[in-house]
Amino acid sequence: MSQPRLLKAPPEASTPPQQQQQQQQQQQQQPQLSKSPTPPPSTPVRQDSKPVSTLKAPDFLASFFCTKHSWRGKYKRIFGVRTTGVTTLNPQTLEITNNWEYGTEVVDISAVPKTNGEFKLVLKKGKKSETLTFSTDFRSALITEVLRLLIRSSVIKKDQKNYQAAKLNRLDDKINVLLSVSNLSLDQIDVLSQRVLASYEFKDIVAITSLADIPDALVIYHGVDERMHLFFVNNREDLTRTLIASAQARIGVTIPLGRLGNQTQPLNLNEFKTYRLGTRTANEEHLLSISEFRVYKQAKRHLEPVSRILCITETYLVERDPATYTIVTARPFSDIYSVVRFPDDIDAQLFAIEYLSGPTRKYTSPERDVLLASLLDSALASGNLNCHVSAAETMRGLRMDPLNSLPDQEVEHMYLKAIAGQSESGLTVKRDLEYLAIRFNINIPFSGLRFAKGLERVVVAAITYILTNGENLVQLSTQTAVAVLQSLRRLFATRAGFEAFSIPAISDKLLTICWKLMAKHDFSVNYAIYDLFSVLLQHDSNDLATEQTNKNILLNNLDPWRRIVGELKDYLIKGTGGLVVLAIVDLLKYLLCDPYSALI
Repeated sequence: MSQPRLLKAPPEASTPPQQQQQQQQQQQQQPQLSKSPTPPPSTPVRQDSKPVSTLKAPDFLASFFCTKHSWRGKYKRIFGVRTTGVTTLNPQTLEITNNWEYGTEVVDISAVPKTNGEFKLVLKKGKKSETLTFSTDFRSALITEVLRLLIRSSVIKKDQKNYQAAKLNRLDDKINVLLSVSNLSLDQIDVLSQRVLASYEFKDIVAITSLADIPDALVIYHGVDERMHLFFVNNREDLTRTLIASAQARIGVTIPLGRLGNQTQPLNLNEFKTYRLGTRTANEEHLLSISEFRVYKQAKRHLEPVSRILCITETYLVERDPATYTIVTARPFSDIYSVVRFPDDIDAQLFAIEYLSGPTRKYTSPERDVLLASLLDSALASGNLNCHVSAAETMRGLRMDPLNSLPDQEVEHMYLKAIAGQSESGLTVKRDLEYLAIRFNINIPFSGLRFAKGLERVVVAAITYILTNGENLVQLSTQTAVAVLQSLRRLFATRAGFEAFSIPAISDKLLTICWKLMAKHDFSVNYAIYDLFSVLLQHDSNDLATEQTNKNILLNNLDPWRRIVGELKDYLIKGTGGLVVLAIVDLLKYLLCDPYSALI
């Protein structure tokens, strides 16, 4: 395992006066393989502590911060995509302003041509129709979400123009497939079963090009890693025209033609094989393993879990086929949003990796904690300070805009004030701690608030509210306790939170809650506590006095620390608990070594 790196809080950006005024106006080397795991049973059902619906929250699959264009002017709205319809909410109060169902009301959605981010939503009003106009920075993602559900609901017929093709797989074999251009994607379909093997959504297609030395070759650059997929199509030109026209017509995406990075030099087959995993993977040093683990992967594409080798390099997480050792996927650590360690009572081997670009991949491994500790340590060392461990999958419908975007100032302030009780948000009426914590975590980076300057009192108020209402955390589920602790971690990562720990009312309540929670001996909860304590001992402000004060407060009672050191000793003797071992070692380093501020 590589040496743990220092986790720093991000610099806090100030709030420009112009933006404050505008906000008021709007009011809104290849090591020995680990032992092979036993093939897992069927995928377990995730048992969340409480469904969002019981918290009276809309069951959104996705949410977007939009501007509505109407005769009353332009004003902000939260545009929520549900399974059966769409909902708009007032961002200041979180009150529902409109609900429209697919089919009976919503009949179409498309991009407004020659505009920057505008789209139109067509509603059926009796025998007439009404067109509403919105705009968002993530138009293609929003339209794709709604269009997919309109097609699934048979409101819009799925376009399908099919082409006979063959795909070059990772073993350089040609596999006959059917390529189908639909309203929102290019689908790769199995010829025999007619099952969709892969969908390349227009919004994720970076470019398309041909090969100079193969006339019927078509290359698709796809995803943030710009991975290339090679197909051989007899009527390539027609497929290319159809794909580009379909993407532009409804999604509003312009897919460029030509080789990425060098429009004048055509791509050839050898270059494709070199860069097929992405333009950044040509350097083989990126793909050299530091550690490897045998896992079983759970995926819709495979009827049963498949054996894989997860390889951790300095900058990539590489998935290999154990039979041939060929690379199946290679994703940079920068694309990881979180790793999910499911509680042991759900599955003691199950974990998931959530990516900023969208997908979630599930695996099982008997060495889960060692694997996750190695992965987390490597991701942080590569510079991804927002990579973290959670106890439940992310409720992406509560996330404002896609995961690969950082929340703007208005969104951050909205959720901070809601959890502090200093806004007119509907959240403050119910003030359900679990719901507040989950929604806050999903919308605020794990490394902390980016726009907390000037809101120091609000940060302290939010911390105080959580601590006052979190005294019964010991009675709640693992997922809930971890969510609340990780909300506190985000708040204490700010300068105001770092200093607030020296307030007796705050530090006493926090430590009382944490010592009680540690008595449960819950692995995930203890890990979250140790990670939270580490944040209390490090900040970019170089405030040695506050750092020393926080150290003294934490070490005031040595009994819990004797138990923590005993826990570390037990894990080391048994060779287990890799994640907690990593967290405790980090914590002891900050407590016992020279001041963090003097080390950076």
